[in-house]
Amino acid sequence: HALPPELRGIGAQSFRDAVLPYTVPQDLAGLPSAAVPVGFDELGLPVGVQLTGPAWSEARVLAAAEALFSATASAREESASIR
Repeated sequence: HALPPELRGIGAQSFRDAVLPYTVPQDLAGLPSAAVPVGFDELGLPVGVQLTGPAWSEARVLAAAEALFSATASAREESASIR
């Protein structure tokens, strides 16, 4: 399974409760963040990375997100063709 044991078989609300602690702090602090798709796991589920920067660093976060997205293009294409 791609999900950790503690998340298998739980409902959508429980999943949100498990995931939100990783995103709410950035939202509440007003920090710029970007989620970048980087490929798929062995089960074909999407894998991503969340980048967060210091206050007022939107351009830097977006530049890093674009660089990561470009750098992982072949991995995304390769894993998409395997699914």
